[in-house]
Amino acid sequence: MLQTDQRNKPWNLCKNSFNKISFEEVKVIFEEVYNQIKKETIFSNIPFKNFPDYILFEYWFDKGKHFELGKKERLYYKIKDKIPYIIKKNLRNLYSTKQKKESKTHWPIEDRYILFLHTLMKKVEKKTGLNLLPLNLWPQRYTNAFVITHDVEGPEGFQNIPILVEIEKKYGFKSMFNFVPHRYRINKDLVDYLRGEGFDVGLHGLKHDGKLFWSEENFKQRAKEINENIENLEIKGFRAPLTHRNPVWLQSLKISYDMSFFDTDPFEPIPGGTMSIYPFFMGNFIEIPYTLPQDNLLFNVLKEKNINIWKKKVDFIKRWNGMILINVHPDYINKKNSWEANKYPLTLYEEFLSFMKDKRCWNTLPKEIANWWSKKTKKKNTRL
Repeated sequence: MLQTDQRNKPWNLCKNSFNKISFEEVKVIFEEVYNQIKKETIFSNIPFKNFPDYILFEYWFDKGKHFELGKKERLYYKIKDKIPYIIKKNLRNLYSTKQKKESKTHWPIEDRYILFLHTLMKKVEKKTGLNLLPLNLWPQRYTNAFVITHDVEGPEGFQNIPILVEIEKKYGFKSMFNFVPHRYRINKDLVDYLRGEGFDVGLHGLKHDGKLFWSEENFKQRAKEINENIENLEIKGFRAPLTHRNPVWLQSLKISYDMSFFDTDPFEPIPGGTMSIYPFFMGNFIEIPYTLPQDNLLFNVLKEKNINIWKKKVDFIKRWNGMILINVHPDYINKKNSWEANKYPLTLYEEFLSFMKDKRCWNTLPKEIANWWSKKTKKKNTRL
């Protein structure tokens, strides 16, 4: 289990430098208020010394087994390549229904941690006379950040990269593409082109076979080759395939930031969520969770025919000055703009980009989010 990181404490989200009263006094008041308001909430058993890391690292779930794959999941990944598509699709639909019923987090909007955090700050404001809200988290007076990521799972998705680049440039956006080096050849010229256009690249495991987190020994073995790819391509960030994850094991990677966690997603192989719409520190790196439902889940699993859930979630995140982070897979987009097996029309993604164009968010890359978050916290600590 990772130790509590003081940089994640709630006062590091506040815009005030606490110059009216001593920082030590502020910390005492935060703890007093926390202990008062945590009663009758899902956080009632979490000591202040473990807040909010216990939530952000998903330790409030069964910390002994939460990050382990069950026997059924392991069997599925062993025989996945031999299962016909239609059977895999039906299995996923049945499994997703079961997951949502048993979920400990709300979906698509999980607001309990955010509401708790803001209630905590409001009550501290009343006790101290400080101005902690609204949160001022982003540069140039932006109220929100908007981050676009793409997990490129296979060769077909790799071929669709130029289409997404052009459509995002059309709306004035930039994004990052996460590659799987053992599934297709990563063209260094393409990497250079993407970076030259203001985009970026990351790593999405090695094989995308569901076995990266099979055991700690297996992870460490693959981590060596993952780190070689990270060094060779000068990559800063990582997202684990299928969002299999373990906050301790991930510390083996030589990265500045990770994107393997999410605020809420009961439909993933390891369901759960950090409940956070903000980045946070996780050991050696900064965790940048995705905060919008993934495209494959919405359109291919849940059979949504519009982007209303995305719009609703964006409005929620904007209200609380959070980070809007989406993961769109080039593999599942149909450039013919029609519905096909495991594919949805490209026009839906373009509609989303058009929707976001007027939201006046800080559209940036994950590496810039990580850099900003790190500098922002260091600056605050210096002033305190």
